[in-house]
Order: sequence, then C-alpha cells, then structure tokens
Amino acid sequence: MRIAVSLGTLRIPPTYFAVQHTERLTAADPQRFSVRTVAMAVEIADAAVREGGLDIVEAAALPGGSFRRREVTMPLSIGRAARAISGFAPDVIHQHFATWSSPAVRAAEQSGAPLIVTVHGADVFAALRPLSAVPVQGRPMLAWHHRSVRRAFEGARTVLAVSRFLAGQAIAAGADPARVDVHFQGIDTDFFTPEHTVEPEVPEVLFVGAFSTAKGVLDLVQASTDALPRAEHRLALVGRGPLHGALTAAAASAPHVDVVGSLDRLAVRDRIRRASVLVLPTQLHNGWREAAGLVLLEAQACGVPVIAYDSGGAPEMLDDGQTGVVVPERDVPALARAIVDVLTLNSSERDRLRTAARRFVVEHRSLAASAAELGERYAGLAR
Repeated sequence: MRIAVSLGTLRIPPTYFAVQHTERLTAADPQRFSVRTVAMAVEIADAAVREGGLDIVEAAALPGGSFRRREVTMPLSIGRAARAISGFAPDVIHQHFATWSSPAVRAAEQSGAPLIVTVHGADVFAALRPLSAVPVQGRPMLAWHHRSVRRAFEGARTVLAVSRFLAGQAIAAGADPARVDVHFQGIDTDFFTPEHTVEPEVPEVLFVGAFSTAKGVLDLVQASTDALPRAEHRLALVGRGPLHGALTAAAASAPHVDVVGSLDRLAVRDRIRRASVLVLPTQLHNGWREAAGLVLLEAQACGVPVIAYDSGGAPEMLDDGQTGVVVPERDVPALARAIVDVLTLNSSERDRLRTAARRFVVEHRSLAASAAELGERYAGLAR
C-alpha cells in the first residue's frame, strides 16, 4: 500500500509526528506499507531523521536558500507538490493540516486516491477566524487559508482531529460531522521512558513549550512563586518565544526560576525525566486554544505527573486525579495549590502517580497503537 503524506512545511524538530507514525508502520510491516512525504519547504535539523533513509521530497519551486525564502514562495510550489504526490501513484493521500492542502486535494482529484486530512489546531482556528479580526494587510492570507481548509474538508473522505475538543471545532469550521473522527497522536514510549534516579534535594517544576501568552508561562511563574513558601522547588522553563525577555526579567527577581531556553530532543527528555512535575497552563488567546498538548504525554511516558489548565484538548491528555491534575483555566491560585499538592505527596503516593502516568500513555496514547490504528484507516480507505 502506497501512502503519500503531504504538508505545507516540514520542520523537524518540532514536527516529528508527520513522519513518526508512518515510519513506525513501515518498520512494522515494510511489505505492506510504502510511504513518501511531500512538503513545499523542508528543514530537518535532527540528524537521526535526516539520515534515517525516509523518502522525503521537497517540492519547492525555488529550491535552495533559507527556509523562510522557500516558505514565502510556497504558492509557486503547489503544482510541483501535487505532481510529486501523484507521481508516487498513492493508494491513499494523507494531508497534515487543512491549510496549504491544495497539492493534496489536487493530487487526490487527479489520481482518484482517497484523501484523509488530519487537523492539528492552527488550521481549524484560522478557518474559524473572521477576516474582520485581522488587519487589512493580513486578510488576503487569511482568506487563502479559509479556501484551503474548505477545499480540504470538501475533498477528504475522513477528517481526523487530534482531540475530541478539536473535532468539535472542526465541525464548527464546516467539516461534515459524518466524516470527522478523533485520532490521538501517539508518543514513542520506547524513547520517552522513566529513568530511576535519586530524588533531587530540591524538586523541580518544569515547563516545556513556547514562551507565549497562549501557553500560560507567565501564569506558571506567578503560581510557582506563590507556591514556593509552602513547597520548596525550582522552576525550569525550557523553550523559546516572544516572552523570553519578560521571563528573564521575572527570573532576576525570583531566584528559584531558571530560564533554560531551547534544548534538543534528547536534552528535553533528560530534563523531563528529572522533573517532579510538568505544568502546561495553556489558555485561550486570540481565538486559539491548545488542540492537544503532546508534551503532557511525553512527561507521563517518563513517569512524571502533570498539571494542566482545563483548556482545549489538554485535559484529554491525562487522567485527572490519577496521572495528574486539571485546574480551571487562568486560575493562578488553583494552579499554585496543585503544584503544592503534587510536590508534598509522600513517597508512596508519588510512586503511585508516576506508575499510573506511564501506564496511561502506554495503554491509551502510545505511538505503536496510534500508528496501527492509522494503518487500519489507510487500509479501509484503500479498499
């Protein structure tokens, strides 16, 4: 079975999911699945992926130069990308993100191959955003995204959402409810594993993600500061983004806060493994909510309990009260209490939480199970 995976852009990190699921399928059954990934702009910084022998085609109309140059010229690359997909003679075409879906839609129309579209969040929120919500100069691009999402929904046999929350949003954005289903993205539980080490003298609260208002990182700094008198800890902030300067300034007056910055995948895993709890206070911002929050799964796979705001699809990524805690969105005092509660657990309670966290991901959100489910969907569409 020949599967063509299509995206507008492919950057690794962070977009591992675009290749991980199909890579797992081909590794498990190379006689059954053959996969080609096509994008109009590609940048792979992870050497393991770059040298892994994957069939990845960059269909840039103006190859070479910076990634940004290839990205802004993507409208010129649509025809090349559609031909690269059709030329693979796929049995199924799988488009990630309903935006920049024109090559996949065009190839599906030309080849007759069934189209499956996975929505990840930003694409759906773009479709839901009215033109009047953006400045005049931004409206042509938003109108382009509206058309792209509409065509993707019209052309897809199946629209997969990465959470139940996002499935509802996709329907609100115009997807046919009869074609919408949920497919939780899986986490590689062979890579994200617990590492039993001696408990640190001072527990660490960890954040991994964009330094942005949407991710709620400033809420976390305040909650951590409020929790400090009741539960000694350090707060480590891993990532990058527009609030880096504000966080650095906050850390200057809060010595327990470490602004670590961006780390590679291995270093992120190591940081997660030694954390006492990972916190993701993601929240509504400019019409956007978290579609899933895969870092919550990565932490739990490492045996680390998590805390998240009750926002978007984030609560679907944990078992509230068993593997972590869900608190009301933007309730900083409740967030501080949750941090204290987790940090002050006795050793047996902490071990129970860690074991349950790992089990939840292995049983319900593993890459192996997610890829197998996707393979069965491909087979059903191909038939």
